[in-house]
Amino acid sequence: RACILQSGFPPGGWDLALPYAATSYTITAPAPLLPHELDAAGNLLASYSGKQNQTCWMAHHGGEDFSGPLEPFGRLCYYYNRWSLPNSVSPTTSAGLFLGWRIDSGLRYRNTLLIADYNRLRRGDFSLKSVREVPFKEVFFPDEAEFPFAIARQEALRTMKPLAAPSERPPPLDLPFEESPSAS
Repeated sequence: RACILQSGFPPGGWDLALPYAATSYTITAPAPLLPHELDAAGNLLASYSGKQNQTCWMAHHGGEDFSGPLEPFGRLCYYYNRWSLPNSVSPTTSAGLFLGWRIDSGLRYRNTLLIADYNRLRRGDFSLKSVREVPFKEVFFPDEAEFPFAIARQEALRTMKPLAAPSERPPPLDLPFEESPSAS
């Protein structure tokens, strides 16, 4: 529920938030102390003392911390859109919303993020067809976290108008390029 509330997604987007919530819980929750790791008095056995300061993720991965980006669900990001038309003059970078991490068999994260296409969600398509698996190195997160659906919901409350989809274009992105000096 917290993911849906913060992101501003409609309740119908719960199935996109569920994997994020489960994975983020695994990354942050303290590892449980199992009965065989405790003595008869309920004290932690010395051989398991390292587990006391580990998360569930770390306990499963031999003490290694999660290596993926810790970003909130539904935040605006930009990704390299390899699905755009090959001979198109349209930009190859598209706006998207962060949905989480792709977790493979054995609870393995292999630097792949789940990104929902901004324009498909705007049109109300909250299906898995809107989700792209994008390598982490092809995703850009602006410095300030922004949640377009939450902003649209707040605007509807403020103006007392029906909820509308976020604006067609996400806020402009300050690209890290400078204008080239003109030849004189």
